[in-house]
Parts: sequence; structure tokens; C-alpha cells
Amino acid sequence: MKDRRQFQRFTADVLDMHGRSVFAKVARILDMSLGGVMVNTDTELNKGKKCILRVQEEESALDLESVVVWSALHENPEASGSDLVPPYKTGLKFTAVSRATTKKISRFIENHAQTINKQEVQQNKLSGYRMNVRVQLQAPANIMLIFHDGFRIKNLSLGGMLTESDDPLEIGERLLLKIFRSRTNTINVLGKVTSCIEVKENDSQHYDIGIAFKKMSGKDKELLRELMCLLETMCCIAPSNHNS
Repeated sequence: MKDRRQFQRFTADVLDMHGRSVFAKVARILDMSLGGVMVNTDTELNKGKKCILRVQEEESALDLESVVVWSALHENPEASGSDLVPPYKTGLKFTAVSRATTKKISRFIENHAQTINKQEVQQNKLSGYRMNVRVQLQAPANIMLIFHDGFRIKNLSLGGMLTESDDPLEIGERLLLKIFRSRTNTINVLGKVTSCIEVKENDSQHYDIGIAFKKMSGKDKELLRELMCLLETMCCIAPSNHNS
């Protein structure tokens, strides 16, 4: 079948090119302590994955560096229609928590504790919160998990790229991307996931993720064109059967 792609694709293996993506997932807080939080998420998250838990309120934002310690399917059979909640429960441990951040977490817990827990919250406030005291919260709806993921670039064109990543992404998900052309030059672009294919090799696995470029500045477009010219000069034309 004839390849109908608009842009010529080039393999980037010869340059050993990498990048970093930034994307967000909606979450719902279930309970929280000074040491961590349990949230609902719409996908399972890998243990050890780092993220930032961002709680956006009217006049302030609370950003907490976190790491996934567990994630499991936990469907709610009683939920239906608009009451459906994300099916995964995920435990996050806060990392690099300063004294000032601990005070912010304490204040957040006090402000959003469920009514049935108010007395317990006040009792713990008098004696000082312990790291393992978990309090159920009525938290604001605007909760996001922000991820920064690295990836290897397999092939590249003016319109998009095929990347290799340890973690899957949802088709249609939008990402802020940095393509590292050198230590000093990066190409910044807004991308959209167009494909995600699991690849198993021996005892390991990864995901080939196709990304379409949606928006970039004039400067970044020029840097990308220069990079395409370099790959063309090096005769790095990608095979037509790639999934980018």
C-alpha cells in the first residue's frame, strides 16, 4: 500500500536522540496524611513512577513531589452514570517534603477533612500530626498528577515522530514535548498521541508511541527543519512500515 504521509520520515537512531514529555492526568483524592495520599485515577500507574500532585484552589496551588508506591484496579459496583469514579486506586508517597510544605499539607487536611473526621483532625492537631495518620477528605475537584517522562526518538518528521517509552499513553492525549537536539538546543512542541503499540522483546517490553506535532513556535520549526536537513544529508530515510 502506498505511504500517504505528508512529510518524509527519517530514522533518528544514528543521532541517539531523546526527549522529555510533560502531561497531566486527572485524579481524585480519597485520603491524605503528612507522608502521602491515596487517589482515584483512570489508569494504572507503575510503581516507582515519579509525579507532582497538583491541587489547584481559587487563589493558590499546592504542588507535592510524589512517587507511586502501589496502584490497583478497584471498581465501584455501586457507581453508575455521572457518579462513575476512576477505577484505579493509587497510593503516592510524598518526597522532598520541607517543614514549610508539611505545614501546607497540615492546613490542607484541616480545611478539607470530612465532617466525621473533624474531631480526629482536631485531636491530632493538638498532639501534632503523625506521618501515618490518614484522613478522608472532601477535596476540591481540580486535582492533577503531573508527569515528566523521558523517551527515545525512533524516527522523526516535520509532522510528528515515533518514540519508545517504558509506559503507555492514551490515544488523543496531549503532551508538552522537549526534543533534545544537543545539550544547548531543544525543540519545544505541543503534541498529540496518535498510536500506542506494546512491543515485547525477550524478557522486556516497551511501547512504540506515535505523536503528531500540533503547535510550535517559528524558532522551533526552524530548528526542526535544520534537523530534518541533517538527517536527509545522512541518508536516514525511515522504512515505510513504521507506525509514527
